Amino acid sequence: MLGKDITKQTVVDFLNNPFVKNKFPDSWGDPDAFCRCVPKINVGAARHPFADRIVMIG
Repeated sequence: MLGKDITKQTVVDFLNNPFVKNKFPDSWGDPDAFCRCVPKINVGAARHPFADRIVMIG
């Protein structure tokens, strides 16, 4: 999940959604520490997505 206002409750609500919960094995349970705020990832566009003989796509 990405966003600035993601709380533990947001994650719990998502994981408890019947559609999502159905994708996990029956034996799966919420881990004690499943919410992490690292590592930060780039979600913006590259400033220069090309160079000499290189093109970044994705």
